[in-house]
Amino acid sequence: MLTPHLTTQALPVGFGCAHLQYSSRSRLESLRLLEKAFEQGITHFDVARLYSAGEAEGVVGEFARGRRDRVVLVSKAGILPLRQTYYHRMNRKVRSVAKARAPALTNWIADAVYEPIFHRFSPKDIRASVETSLRELRTEYLDALLLHECRATDVASLDVSTTLDKLRAEGKILCYGLATSVEQCVAITRSFPALASVVQIPGEHFDTENWPFLSSSLVITHSIFAKELRPLVAMLRDHRIIRQAIQAELGFDVSNPAGVAQFLMASAVKENSRGIVLFSTSKLDHVQQCVEAAKIGQCQDNHDRLNECLRLIENVRSQNAVR
Repeated sequence: MLTPHLTTQALPVGFGCAHLQYSSRSRLESLRLLEKAFEQGITHFDVARLYSAGEAEGVVGEFARGRRDRVVLVSKAGILPLRQTYYHRMNRKVRSVAKARAPALTNWIADAVYEPIFHRFSPKDIRASVETSLRELRTEYLDALLLHECRATDVASLDVSTTLDKLRAEGKILCYGLATSVEQCVAITRSFPALASVVQIPGEHFDTENWPFLSSSLVITHSIFAKELRPLVAMLRDHRIIRQAIQAELGFDVSNPAGVAQFLMASAVKENSRGIVLFSTSKLDHVQQCVEAAKIGQCQDNHDRLNECLRLIENVRSQNAVR
């Protein structure tokens, strides 16, 4: 069962908080980023216990204070961040001081490595994760709880559905779903369809024919820049006619990475026209650019133009594959 918050957002875009609290970025800078997203009309914020070694939820909770009824908070259970050691805390402090006094040095100071704990889906683990998320986010409920990198075997061997139903009955989560690979979403949907009212998957290769969850689930796509951005930037650099076509049809200057990111955002929104597209960035101006691109992708009048540009790109890729 979906909540109205999830399905009635005016802008089909969410801000992903996986990299919100880098050790080289201050808490204030992270809050400014969230504020900018909210000012641009974004109300969906995606976070998890894992993100930023367990710190992202606290930042999002601080941002959401005083505006809880105007934002959608989605978190995840199943992967736990490793508790920070003295070494991790010192690493963060050294990088913070270096950034303030000698920014060039931050490139020479490696981030401390965090090893998360996966597949924690027992009733006790899920409940503890939700309680921690509620405390960090400073809220009485989550709009949605997603099972983070869940496998079909996790669901089959543990009493996951009963635990989630109890949390929903207690008002601590309003709905629940999956945040895992497409393959696992397909497998879980076929055996446990009730777990797939919300499905969060990578955004590449959006398949409208072979995914059983499309007809009954809210689909959230993420990582839309991860695999496509750099190759597309490189390809378009050598194809002036396609660059000119995209500029003429959609207004994106794809001679630079920011313009290519806008094109990918518009395309992702068009593809997932009934769902939500997540993106993340560390730059304030990129937030506005991505929102503007999402609005272009949301408009039905632009879909034929997007399709034509995508066709031109696909033709080049096909030709390159033959060579």
